[in-house]
Amino acid sequence: MKIKTKITKSVNEVFPDATGGDCDVFAVFDFDETIAITDSLIHIVDSETKKRLRSYTPDQYAMQFGTGEMSLAENEEFDYSEFDDVDPSSTKTTEIFEILKSVVSCGVTAAAILTARGQEAEKPIKDFLSKLGVKLQVVHGVDSALGSAKAARFRGYARQFNPST
Repeated sequence: MKIKTKITKSVNEVFPDATGGDCDVFAVFDFDETIAITDSLIHIVDSETKKRLRSYTPDQYAMQFGTGEMSLAENEEFDYSEFDDVDPSSTKTTEIFEILKSVVSCGVTAAAILTARGQEAEKPIKDFLSKLGVKLQVVHGVDSALGSAKAARFRGYARQFNPST
C-alpha cells in the first residue's frame, strides 16, 4: 500500500470530516522532508572565519543533532542560511502535501506547519504554499532541531486551538 493511501486512511479515521468544507480539524505538519523536499543544507562553519567545514541534509542533521546528544566543537557553529528562503525552482512537494491540501480545505486555521527552520522562513513557506493554492495562517519556525522545541510548540497549539478530538 502506498504511503499516501496509508496516511490518507489514517487521517480519515481520525478526522472523518477532513474531506471537505465544514469540518472540525487541526493538523500539524513538518515542512522539510514531509511537505517538501529541498536541496537546502545545514552547514557547520568555523565560528571565526565562517569557512564551511561540513554540511548536512535535513535528515542527516536530525539524526546527528536532533537528540541534543551530539554537539559542535568550541570553534564551530551552525549556518542555517539556506533555510531562510524556499526556492520554488528546487523545491518539490511530497505525497503528504496532498493530505495538507485536503485538511486545509476545512479552512486556513485547520492546519499548521511546524518546522525546525527559523522564524525567517515562515513567510517564504507561506508564500511557497500559497503559490500552490494552499493558504495557511499558522506557520511556525522553532529554530531548533531538538524534538523538545517542536513538542513545546505543539502543546501550545493544543491549548490555543483546543481540538475536540
